[in-house]
Amino acid sequence: MDGVRLRVTRVWQSGPLVPGEVARLGVEAEAPEEAQLGGTFLLKLHEAGGARTVTVRGVRFP
Repeated sequence: MDGVRLRVTRVWQSGPLVPGEVARLGVEAEAPEEAQLGGTFLLKLHEAGGARTVTVRGVRFP
């Protein structure tokens, strides 16, 4: 699954993401069936209209 981009279908958050605070962020994406067989993935979040990026490692599909 290295380098495969998934189609994001929905993103939602509990409120604005403020540096130093904890917030919930949900991302729904269409993943191939083999993604559900295990393993971890990399999630890159890009700021809307901006240049900031956050990378989250160790993401698993339920």
